[in-house]
Order: sequence, then C-alpha cells, then structure tokens
Amino acid sequence: MSERFSSVSCIKQSGIMAFFSFYPVLLALVAVQVAWAGRGTDMSSAVSESNFNCMSKNGYGEFAVPRCWHSNGVFDSSACSTTKNAKAAGLTPHVYMFPCPLCSASCREQARWAVHNLTNCNAPYDFMWIDIEGTQ
Repeated sequence: MSERFSSVSCIKQSGIMAFFSFYPVLLALVAVQVAWAGRGTDMSSAVSESNFNCMSKNGYGEFAVPRCWHSNGVFDSSACSTTKNAKAAGLTPHVYMFPCPLCSASCREQARWAVHNLTNCNAPYDFMWIDIEGTQ
C-alpha cells in the first residue's frame, strides 16, 4: 500500500459500504479509487506509541493503517494495540484486511469477523481498507 491508496475499497466502521464478489477482475472494475490528502503508512506488525510519535515528527503521522486480517484467513491481533497506539500518538487509525480468496469463508464473512474482533478489543479505526493482491 502507498500514500495514495489506489484501487482499493473500504468498509466504514458502522457497516459495509460495498460488498464485492471475490473475483479479481470484477474487483478491478468496481474498486473505489481514493486520493488521500495526507501522509501515513500501513504496517503488518505491532507499532508502539513512541514509534508513531517518531513517524509524526518526521512527516508521516497523519494516519496509520495496521493490518487486521491475515491472507490465511485469521485475525491479526496486533491491530488492537497498534490502532490504540496510533490514536494515542495523535494519528487517525484505519485498518486494512488482506482477505483469503481460497478459504471457505467469503470475503464478506471475513470482513464481518474482522469487524467483530476489532469491536471486541475496542480498537479505534475510521475505515477498513481491503488489500486485494490475489492468491499468495
């Protein structure tokens, strides 16, 4: 993911904004292109509040996007602490999920489980981004 999050779709915390069938070609046709007016970064491991403060001081501290769902179809529990640390450091927390196209659960079901787990750990976030890269 980059500063400009192109060709991704998002899920608002209050509910799913769009439901997509899990076919990459179809997703490419209906994906939402979003231009972001700030700087931030995504991460696939836990990040401390002090590291977020450092990122902010160096110009990358407007938003943080930790992974909340692994490509093998399981919740990434580090999203719980990382979103809280980002918010404590003054960044806007978002999350991204990397759904599993080969798992028995649909993308929609995986998104629901991700939201369920984030809610259970009181993780603050504004948007959920969906990272579509194909099978791994």
